[in-house]
Amino acid sequence: MVHPAETAKRVLFSENGAVGVQEKSPIPGDPIIVVPPVGRSDMNMASMRDWINSQGHPAFDSGIEKGDIRDPRGDILRIIARIDEVFEETGREITMIGLSLAGIYVFVSAMYRPEKIRRVILIGTPIRRHIAEAAKGRYKEIAKAIINGNRSYDSFLSAIPITSMPFDYNLICMYTRDDEAFDWKDCSGDKRSNMDIEVDGPHRNLYRNPKVFEKITSVLKTPIDKAA
Repeated sequence: MVHPAETAKRVLFSENGAVGVQEKSPIPGDPIIVVPPVGRSDMNMASMRDWINSQGHPAFDSGIEKGDIRDPRGDILRIIARIDEVFEETGREITMIGLSLAGIYVFVSAMYRPEKIRRVILIGTPIRRHIAEAAKGRYKEIAKAIINGNRSYDSFLSAIPITSMPFDYNLICMYTRDDEAFDWKDCSGDKRSNMDIEVDGPHRNLYRNPKVFEKITSVLKTPIDKAA
C-alpha cells in the first residue's frame, strides 16, 4: 500500500507536466483516496497524490495494484475496504477522487459509506448515460469489451444515471470538451452534482494533467455547508 509521505511535497510543473518536487512542511487536511482509471494502477497516480500531499491533504492509494486487470465488483469492495481503513487511521471524513470509469466505482462505493465521505470528485466520468452510449469512436468497442456480455455489470451501469445518492456529501464533476473517450455532456450537468468544473485537455491525460490538479486544489479549498 502507498501511504502519504511524512513530509509533503510541492510539485513543480513545466508546460508539459510535472518535472520535479520540492519538500515543504505538511499542513493538516482531510484525507483523499485517489482511484485510477481503467488501464492504470495506484502507481500511475503518484504525481496526483504528490500534488495533493503538497496542498496539505494526506493522499492515499485505492488498493488497485494492477491496471490491466479490473473486476468491477472486486474493485468496489476493495475501495469500500480502503475507505474503512483510511477513516479508521485518520478519524476524518474522506474525499474520494475517481477518474473515467473508476469514477463510477467511487460513486457507488461512497454510497455504501456516506457517513465517512466528505466529497466525491469525478473526473471525466459519464454518469448521465450508460458508458457504452456515452463512449465515442474506438472507445465504444473498449466499453463493450469491458462489459463483455456480463448482464449483471450491464444492468449495474444502466442503473447509475438514475441512482439516488445520499446528500451527506458533495458530488463534484470535472469534464473536458476535448474528451475523446466520452461525450463531455454526459460527464457534466447531472442534477445530483453540487458543482461542475471544466478543464482543458484530452481524456487520456486527465490523470496527469496539471490543470486538473489545480482544479482539485480549488475544490479542496471550497467549504461545504452540510446544514440540512
